[in-house]
Amino acid sequence: FRCPTHMYHFTTLLLILTWITRSRTSLPVYHVVGAESLYDAGFRHGQMAAAAINGYLQSKEIAALRQFVNATAVGSAAFAHLRADTTARFPAYTLEVEGIAAGAQVDVHDIWLVNLLEELENLMPAGATRDGVGHCSDFMANSEQGLWHGHNEDWTDDVRPFVYLVTYTSSRGQFAGVGGLCYAGMILGNAITFNEHGLAFTQNALAPTHSKASGLASNFVQRALTEASTLDEAIARLRVHNQPLG
Repeated sequence: FRCPTHMYHFTTLLLILTWITRSRTSLPVYHVVGAESLYDAGFRHGQMAAAAINGYLQSKEIAALRQFVNATAVGSAAFAHLRADTTARFPAYTLEVEGIAAGAQVDVHDIWLVNLLEELENLMPAGATRDGVGHCSDFMANSEQGLWHGHNEDWTDDVRPFVYLVTYTSSRGQFAGVGGLCYAGMILGNAITFNEHGLAFTQNALAPTHSKASGLASNFVQRALTEASTLDEAIARLRVHNQPLG
């Protein structure tokens, strides 16, 4: 499938490249073609992106996150609840997580850490990882040539060297073809994402003062969004209850 450029002018990609090229000169692109399952897609994703995944797992950001989960009661309980609640609601996508871990030859616990990152970091003491201010932003404009959608991608400096583009297609239509920008080790949907139905979306991180230590992780809610074929279906998938960050 192709990125739906007939629908959008992706100034987004230019802004992403601006962020990335502050520390690198190219953006890797990985294609998973004809995957037999989401586990298989994740496994091949993990194999191709293994160097980036291992690099991010050795960063200060993930070390602080690992310390929070492994050495504090709050972090340990939050990790367990978030993982259990998310697995119960999205079992197929947890197989993608397991596949990424196996392909990259890393502990699946660490890939879960990365995929629960936003919820867990929001429970950490102020200043432990991020500065608490907003990060990504979007702007949209209409013109005679169509709709323009701009998005800046600006998470931590730790992850910038370890992002890449990845696409999945399935062998027999088991899941919708999907592609987008990935932070190393994360399932698709966490950053700019598009699917074979012409749906494209971005997301902006917010840090509410109070958030729950359980519920459905945003990465997985957004991953489910990639299966939508209409705008109404996409909205319904985003309105799922029990999201820790609101």
